[in-house]
Amino acid sequence: MKMKAKQGMLIMFIFLLLSSSLSCSRRVEKHPPQESLLVWDQIADDWGAPSNYRYRGKEPRLVVITDQASVSSLQGQLWPDHLEMVANVDFSTYFVLIVYQGEKYTTGYSVEVTDIKRNRDTVLVYASFHRPSPGEVKGEIMTSPYCILKVKKTEELKGSFTFVLIANGEEVARQTYVIP
Repeated sequence: MKMKAKQGMLIMFIFLLLSSSLSCSRRVEKHPPQESLLVWDQIADDWGAPSNYRYRGKEPRLVVITDQASVSSLQGQLWPDHLEMVANVDFSTYFVLIVYQGEKYTTGYSVEVTDIKRNRDTVLVYASFHRPSPGEVKGEIMTSPYCILKVKKTEELKGSFTFVLIANGEEVARQTYVIP
């Protein structure tokens, strides 16, 4: 009798061990890592020289352009040669992402995009917003720094996505766009 009880306990222990290890592996399969680096190239950047060609908002902003028809919405926000570069993008393969730092009252500001990642239905755009150093000589003139990127489309990068701009470690803008 003791032997049968020990065998029963051993069988139950093995069953519990197997079922717990299987449930652990199922949990891992349910939530695989979804973060992936996106392929992108910088088209242009500018410190937003004083002119009629600048984004006039005070707050940081990101804009996604997914087709040729939307390029005209950038009129007056980019230098004409930068606008032409955006118009020349192959929108069947890429979409355009523009990061604006916002209007500044002096020179010495700039935008540098360091990384773009997708995590499920969110696209994280990491940037450094540079500002003038204390004591740095700067022009007292209105500027509006920006950076223009083209991002490669993939099968996984189609549909509705929330784009989050993270500048210097802090979320500064969030907007939803549809990538066709």
